[in-house]
Amino acid sequence: ILILLEKLASDNTVPDNVTDRLNSIRINAEKLRKYCNDILDLRKADHLKSRFVKKTEDIVRLIKKSESAFATVIANKDITIHLDLPEEPIFVNCNEESVETIICNLLSNAVKFAHNNIYIGCRVLNGYLRIAINNDGERIDPELSEKIFDAFYQIQRPDNYGSGVGLTFSRQLALMHEGKLYLDITEEKLTSFVLELPLNDSETDSISAGAPKEADDIAENSIDDR
Repeated sequence: ILILLEKLASDNTVPDNVTDRLNSIRINAEKLRKYCNDILDLRKADHLKSRFVKKTEDIVRLIKKSESAFATVIANKDITIHLDLPEEPIFVNCNEESVETIICNLLSNAVKFAHNNIYIGCRVLNGYLRIAINNDGERIDPELSEKIFDAFYQIQRPDNYGSGVGLTFSRQLALMHEGKLYLDITEEKLTSFVLELPLNDSETDSISAGAPKEADDIAENSIDDR
């Protein structure tokens, strides 16, 4: 319906008064789509909570799997995804579907707002597996670092569309893992969302010492790719 409305509104043979009405219909149809997405996201949240079972999963594999799902999307954009991941698997006790949902939500936002580059990395820090998804788009005001996780809140930007519950839902899933999801306001060059999942002692011991670079290092080493 929305595609048809856009085509009709852009048709030069359509009278101006009809075009105005079509644009009004399109705006309301967009709102209806957002409301439907809200309902679907909330139903999905209840669905995942009812099936929340944790198993030992390779986080590196999950990140690569989630990243590959966006190959077609970024193919139509001037965006490059830079992966900085350990070569060896990192096993964490988690719910695979929930972690994939979090990563995909963060990646979806990154693709929406990035200018040219998205950086994905993970490292172990203070008993947590830290997954950072950064993009070089317009930075979010640090004063909104908590507000953006409120249900239905959206930053007022021309290119901001969606249901407004993705970050809320993702943080809920992180908390179900006794983990954290937050905007890293200490990152001065990029918009950086961080997911932290707790590790037990055996998981920490099984991870190799090599740690991914921080976002600044990744950005410096990727200048030729821009």
